[in-house]
Amino acid sequence: MRHLITLLIFSIGITSLAEAQWRVVHLNEGVHGRALNISFYDDHLGFALFNNSILLRTTDIGENWERISLPGNMELTDIHFVNEELFFLSARDSYSDYNTGFLMRSVDSGLNWELVHSQELPINNIWFFDEENGLIAGYNHIASTDNQGSTWSTVLNIPGGEFTYGSIRQLKFADENTGYAFGAGISDNPPSLSNAIYSTADGGNSWDFVGPINTAFGVTEAFELAGSEVLFAGVMNKRIYRSDDGGVSWQEHAYVESLGNPVSFEVVDMHFLSEEVGFMVGYTMHLLTNDDNYIGFFIGSTSDGGETLDEFSENGLGLQAIHFLNDSVGFVAGEYELIMKTEGGIGTELPSDYPHHLSTISSVTDLEPNTLDISLYPNPTSRKIELDLDVEPGQELKIQVFDVSGRLLKHTVKTWDGLSHSIDINGWNQGLYFLRLQMGNMEGTDFFIKK
Repeated sequence: MRHLITLLIFSIGITSLAEAQWRVVHLNEGVHGRALNISFYDDHLGFALFNNSILLRTTDIGENWERISLPGNMELTDIHFVNEELFFLSARDSYSDYNTGFLMRSVDSGLNWELVHSQELPINNIWFFDEENGLIAGYNHIASTDNQGSTWSTVLNIPGGEFTYGSIRQLKFADENTGYAFGAGISDNPPSLSNAIYSTADGGNSWDFVGPINTAFGVTEAFELAGSEVLFAGVMNKRIYRSDDGGVSWQEHAYVESLGNPVSFEVVDMHFLSEEVGFMVGYTMHLLTNDDNYIGFFIGSTSDGGETLDEFSENGLGLQAIHFLNDSVGFVAGEYELIMKTEGGIGTELPSDYPHHLSTISSVTDLEPNTLDISLYPNPTSRKIELDLDVEPGQELKIQVFDVSGRLLKHTVKTWDGLSHSIDINGWNQGLYFLRLQMGNMEGTDFFIKK
């Protein structure tokens, strides 16, 4: 009898350990697809959204994922479910520096999609109340429709008093009337990055500026609505913040302790099941030498409204999206179409087939072909960085600067004069930034650190 009890305890322990592990359920090493969203209509039907027009669909609780054919080269930004058959999908065009937005519709549960709207401004988020009435949000604006997206009317304009240049990054509704829009932007005088909360009490027909989250926090990537007035924000200083009054005031809550001291950290996505239970994922970059770096991630959960966190962090591929069906079963998505599933909360360890070899980068330039000989100095820097190229003057040069989430911060086109080009980053947040250059048929990428 004693041996039987021991065997049962051992079996239960093995089962619990297995449930606590993450499992790789999808991976495509041939495509450097970056996750932007993962969402489920119900406990079985779900979607993972990536760049490169990659849309993955599952009907068996995430065990298997099929690729849905979409045209072009788009970043898929958001998906919204109206009913079991009618879904809407938003995207922005990767070829035009994200200056074009698209809205697509499916009437067969996401198997086939048709374009219903395109515009010159990117679309980051969508929300539909029923088959006819909905909202789109993106750079500089929120617009509404009452005819399934055939025509649109602007209901909120940015820039305004808050930003010189702005973008709505999250659009959330507690009910058919009460909603919030989270915005972030760049101000030129002085140069700075900041956040803002907007609210509506009439289903998005009109919006009020509530105020900044707090410019001292740094730009926030993750924003979540957990109740009619309960909001959460994850920021770059490794803290989670909570508001209980619709974004008017914010309180510091849990601190992420398991990450050491990365040169860059950002909570990039949150998913709350209630005002108390929520999950989040973060992205880190650890600099090993002047040329080498290591990517890591953080997965966290809270069961007390953000007061404390359970944490799981590892070196590995950057993760950008998280979704939990309940307090046990959840998913994360990241680069190379990586999707992992857990049935034991945030997990305690990675599976044996986790692609660690994809997370070590000998140089940031390994991510893109590099035919331009780039020199950046000083690096790290605090106010400005100088760019030098070993090419003949007189050619047109396109310069782009991105943050770690892939968001475009600067876009400059100039004729290269053979002299160094200065990039002013005074007022930017500390962290890692990527530089992309294009000159004729030559391209190059590099990175710098704002200290």
